[in-house]
Amino acid sequence: QEFKELTKQFNQMRKKRNRLIYDIGDLVSHADAEKAFKAAGEFNDDLVIMDADVYFPTAALRKLIRSKHKTAFLADPRSKSTGEEMMLMAPSPDRNDREAIGRNRDRSGDGVARSGRIVRIAKKTDPSLKILGEATGIFKISKAHAGILKKTLRDFVRRGDIDAEYEESYNALMQKVKVGMEKIGDCFWTEMDFEEDWKKITDSRLP
Repeated sequence: QEFKELTKQFNQMRKKRNRLIYDIGDLVSHADAEKAFKAAGEFNDDLVIMDADVYFPTAALRKLIRSKHKTAFLADPRSKSTGEEMMLMAPSPDRNDREAIGRNRDRSGDGVARSGRIVRIAKKTDPSLKILGEATGIFKISKAHAGILKKTLRDFVRRGDIDAEYEESYNALMQKVKVGMEKIGDCFWTEMDFEEDWKKITDSRLP
């Protein structure tokens, strides 16, 4: 019912339901959406892919869209890993990289080593990698990189890797292209999974 109300306001909204979401991974949702968009002549431009259960300020989305990175995650470096968050990781910088980051801290903005790049997104952190922050579930991808992601999704399905979470397709993508990140800043954001999450949201909007 809520979706029907939204479609009255935004006539370009369409729903594609993965009826097997509780039996297989959500990567299939991405693959099915790609097919639906292709049939409609879409998925052929720069995109923003986001989880539907994230509350966030529009200023953060604007920052991501305007990012110098062609493809980038919106991330929160304040978050600590408890095993539930999707964390972004990059190779730990060596001494030369640390010195370079120190000299260019105001210009770099993303905390990624000069010779490094984001190489993994996962709930389980790798002690050999530097943790950059939590992925908020909002991801900007360029038209060129979207084409690579489409092929990656199809490869997963073709191999029968349908139990995977969709972030695994991002890990495969990051082996082929450089992906950056934008910090969400000091603003409030949260996933909306439980009633207490909704209370946090309403409390945050109080004067």
